[in-house]
Amino acid sequence: LGGYTDALGPDWRIGLTATVPETQGGAWDRDDGAAAITRYYMVNSAIVHFSVVPAVSWSPIKWLSIGLGANITYGNLRITADKDMGITLNQAAMSTAIDSPFPYAHPDLAAPIEGSADGWGVGVVGGVFVRPIEELSFGLSVHSPVSINATGGLTVEYPERITQFVADTLPGATLPDLNGTFDVDLSRPWRLNAGVSAYVLPELEIGLNYSYENTSSQP
Repeated sequence: LGGYTDALGPDWRIGLTATVPETQGGAWDRDDGAAAITRYYMVNSAIVHFSVVPAVSWSPIKWLSIGLGANITYGNLRITADKDMGITLNQAAMSTAIDSPFPYAHPDLAAPIEGSADGWGVGVVGGVFVRPIEELSFGLSVHSPVSINATGGLTVEYPERITQFVADTLPGATLPDLNGTFDVDLSRPWRLNAGVSAYVLPELEIGLNYSYENTSSQP
């Protein structure tokens, strides 16, 4: 979504665009057959990015425009998962087995985790637009990577089986608080956009666009 103005003259253009929020993530049903393991990594989590790009372009000659802008990006990470307290208790008991004395990945020993973090980052956008003839034009732009240092909070709820066990065996004892804060590095990889358009008829323009995102660099 965006707009521009040529109020500064025929050789200059100022524009502002905003992206539709982009999201990636996934969800597992806690009661699904495959959830015995997978929910300890993720129950319902997502990363959302939203960007605003102010930019300016200059036309040194009639058929060429050069643009430069800033990519201001907001990143948000939301986490819902289960912490396997069974394996944690086994490690605390110095057990060499992950499933003894407490069972591994047991629903009664699953501690629900809720967390969220967000932050802002800034990148650079550069582009060029060429129109050798009135009926044909080419465009190319490159978005640099954007790094976002997100900060947030994490809440952990003890499983009822553990709280009941402590209440029965150690009356008056208080379990340690598991809530806390965390930092996470979110990133938007570098992107390339290219396009060509042609007026095949005075009333008809046909365009072809290509977009590449280096997602292999994004954990």
